[in-house]
Amino acid sequence: MNPLLNNVEYKTSAYLFAAFGGATAGAMRTKWNTAICCTSLMVLYTIDSDPTKSRNHDLITGEETSVSMDLFERW
Repeated sequence: MNPLLNNVEYKTSAYLFAAFGGATAGAMRTKWNTAICCTSLMVLYTIDSDPTKSRNHDLITGEETSVSMDLFERW
């Protein structure tokens, strides 16, 4: 992916324990200007152990970035 697309530089982020998506929604709206271009955050994925929270997260943020995964599952 081109780091400068339409004069916008995208920084990537990922969130653990994302819950309902408040931090993700805020990060997706974040933009800051530098001397060369505008910079914005692109959320790659979010992880939560509760599938219901993952579905609600996608509904609230409008993006399908949520993954339901138990990071502490013992085999």
